[in-house]
Amino acid sequence: MKCPFCGEEMESGMIITMRDIGFAWIPEGKKLPLVPLVGLKKMGGMLLGESTGFTRAKLDFNICKKCNKGISSL
Repeated sequence: MKCPFCGEEMESGMIITMRDIGFAWIPEGKKLPLVPLVGLKKMGGMLLGESTGFTRAKLDFNICKKCNKGISSL
């Protein structure tokens, strides 16, 4: 998918909640890291927010690392 803002190719992945640290974007095909903050960066993921509580949810989401924007694929 091309970024509608800058035209660069966007990266597919998903947004999940991580109880103790908040929202995270994980690249498509990757699994939740065992050591979240270290593993997330190594796999090319991004921390997006703050802690959200005790439940975990996910959302398919494409990001453009060039212009720092994202689009849900809903």
